Formats: sequence, structure tokens, C-alpha cells
Amino acid sequence: MLDDNDIQKYLAMINKSKSDHLNAAPEASSSNSIATAKTVIDPTCDIRGINRMKFGNNVVIQKDCWLNIAFNSPIPGPMIVIDEGANIGRRCTISAANKIIIGKFVLIAPNVFIADTHHEYQKIGIPIMHQGITTHDDQVTIGEGIVDRH
Repeated sequence: MLDDNDIQKYLAMINKSKSDHLNAAPEASSSNSIATAKTVIDPTCDIRGINRMKFGNNVVIQKDCWLNIAFNSPIPGPMIVIDEGANIGRRCTISAANKIIIGKFVLIAPNVFIADTHHEYQKIGIPIMHQGITTHDDQVTIGEGIVDRH
């Protein structure tokens, strides 16, 4: 659980990010690159399908996270979007078969699982991993400034 000190640190990071964004050169703020110089992804993270992901400025993805493109959708564009200033806690899993958007300055607690689909489980005699997924068109959007403490 976050204590007052953690919240103060996060608010300071948000204010710094907003200040940096306002003072950034135009080409830096409109970049469509997969990662920016100010994005921090811990080297222990397992990222699969990074070419279908987009990260904003000042994104932090903490230790042991798994970002996964579960199904390579024929619809062009990023399938996982983590916007400016978002902080993804340790050991989180984000898995997309269609689209997951995490808004600006969202704080996600450790051990959170976010997915836009589930595994099919209709035939008991067939392993779940061979049954496919439930949908290819659901989406998850976590709006700007949300703090998930679960």
C-alpha cells in the first residue's frame, strides 16, 4: 500500500513530468517512437511484441513486468499504449489481443494483471493453451491520473 511519502514522491514526479513536457522541444513532445530517452523499463521485464507498443515520455515500468502481445492483430497501430508519466508497478502483466491504453500519470500497483481477452475453456480434454482466446475486439482503457492501489 502507498504511504504519504510515496504519494508525495509520485506527485513530485508528476509535477516534474508536466514541467518537462511544457519545456520540451516540439520534436520531443510529438515523437511517435516506441521509447523515449526518459522512459525507464527495468531490464528484468519480459516484453514481447514491442513493435506493437507505444510508450510516452517519463514512463516507468518496474522490475519483473510482462508486456505481451497475445495475438498479432491485422489492424495497424499500437496494441499497448502507455502514456506520459505512467508508472507500472513490479510484477505486473499487461497482455493485449486488441488494445490496452493506460492514460497519462496512471499509477498501477504491483502484481496487477490487465488483459483485454481470456483463454477459451470449452473442451475439458484439450489443454487451455490450445483452445485460443475468447475475443479479438475487447479493449481496456485506464483513464488519465488513475491510481490503482489493489
